[in-house]
Amino acid sequence: MTSFTQSETSSAWCGNTVVAGYNDSGAFARTATSFDAPWSISSASYSSDGGRSFVDIGTMNPGTDPINFIAGDPVVACTSPTQFYYSSIFASGVDSSGNFFNGVAVTYRATADARE
Repeated sequence: MTSFTQSETSSAWCGNTVVAGYNDSGAFARTATSFDAPWSISSASYSSDGGRSFVDIGTMNPGTDPINFIAGDPVVACTSPTQFYYSSIFASGVDSSGNFFNGVAVTYRATADARE
């Protein structure tokens, strides 16, 4: 059995919908498959029944550039019960000293209820 850690959570409520963002070692394990691929340590889940059950949305997409890294510390906000925004630390590239260029990644997602 494999165990993963989910930590540093953020949540938002809009109506009956709850969205939770978190650092996820499972996301890192799924994306850190090689040095030629972008990595993410961020995932999210949502509930449309007031938090009684949750649907795993999966890893926040780091894009296609292999130097991208979604580095966690999420902040989640929603604008309606079917739309939310997920922000986290974003690193891409390094300077001549090997320090990452850091910024903030913002991801827009619609819950599955909005796509049905």
